[in-house]
Amino acid sequence: MGGSLNPNTDNPEFANNPRHEFNFWFDPEAAEIVLRAPWKKIVCTPTDISIKTRLDASLVKRSKRARRRWHVYISRFAMYSPGADIMWDELAAAAWIDPTLITKSETRYMTVELDRGAATEYVDLD
Repeated sequence: MGGSLNPNTDNPEFANNPRHEFNFWFDPEAAEIVLRAPWKKIVCTPTDISIKTRLDASLVKRSKRARRRWHVYISRFAMYSPGADIMWDELAAAAWIDPTLITKSETRYMTVELDRGAATEYVDLD
């Protein structure tokens, strides 16, 4: 789980910087190492899908009825309080457990900005 392509949200975390995502921001050097490693294949779940999916009791109930393999994980660690109901890492884990959950994918080159200073942020002064 990491990165942010183009999140469509009014979530205040993305108000000033839509490309801001905690995992890549907190440790950009580690994120770059992972993205540049010679993996045969890497699947990245960006923030964009996470903010569209809210965890609530009805989702857990539906997953139990569908007998999805990720249900045990989701039901065990579910937190329904506002702010905790965004499925940041849960979607990445669920897709790893059950890849059939992925209904759309894109092939993209991803990198992490490692430069520091004023040039790393775009600011519209107009």
